[in-house]
Amino acid sequence: MASTACRFAAAALVVPALAACHGSAPQVADAWLNLPVSDAGYAQGYFSFRNPGDRAVSIVGVSCYSFLTTYLSNSDTPIDAPSVSEVPVAPHASVRLAPGGLHLQLYQPNHTLTAGERLPCSLTLRDAQGSQSLDFKLEVRAPSAPK
Repeated sequence: MASTACRFAAAALVVPALAACHGSAPQVADAWLNLPVSDAGYAQGYFSFRNPGDRAVSIVGVSCYSFLTTYLSNSDTPIDAPSVSEVPVAPHASVRLAPGGLHLQLYQPNHTLTAGERLPCSLTLRDAQGSQSLDFKLEVRAPSAPK
């Protein structure tokens, strides 16, 4: 039986809300970056991405509005770090961006970041039906904060 929230979403014809009620919408969790930002003006960010749907989806872009440049990388060398153009995620699968592996490379913050701040970001996702955006918040953590 559908929940009250799902019935409301269907009645309002809000398709994204309905997908979220049924658990098929892609999700970002535990998104963070550690302070301090380097003297060169870069930081690395991490998150978990879950694709609970029945179709494969790819992460094909990222933007974090508090940084001049943001992209996906799998290099620990920030200078001329190669970008990753696509991260495919199978149906009912997850991918984790973590230290020492795939991560967000973030350059030139547009303000001084403080621990506890939550920065607005967006992933560009692509599947067989087209492209969509998925907004999320990237938490700024103090260096000693648990990961």
